[in-house]
Amino acid sequence: MSKELDDEKYEKMRELVNWLVTISNVRAAYLERVNQFIGEMNSWYTSQLKHYKYLETQDEFIEFMNTELGLEYQSKTITEMLDEQKNKDMEKDE
Repeated sequence: MSKELDDEKYEKMRELVNWLVTISNVRAAYLERVNQFIGEMNSWYTSQLKHYKYLETQDEFIEFMNTELGLEYQSKTITEMLDEQKNKDMEKDE
């Protein structure tokens, strides 16, 4: 009977060790993928910095946004737009 208990404990211990190894392998694979992603983002960011460092003025940046990216970038700030809207509203009230 004692041998059966020892065998049962051994099997449970072995199962636990297998689970721990599996968890460790999954964790290692996950960390490897995270490190790969960080490396990809770092190289992308570095390449973007090389491109953007030539856009020194706001006008150059706006031109880049409009031509390269095809975006309608407004040079007005939010406060300027809010002030314009406020002035329009005041004109309506008069």
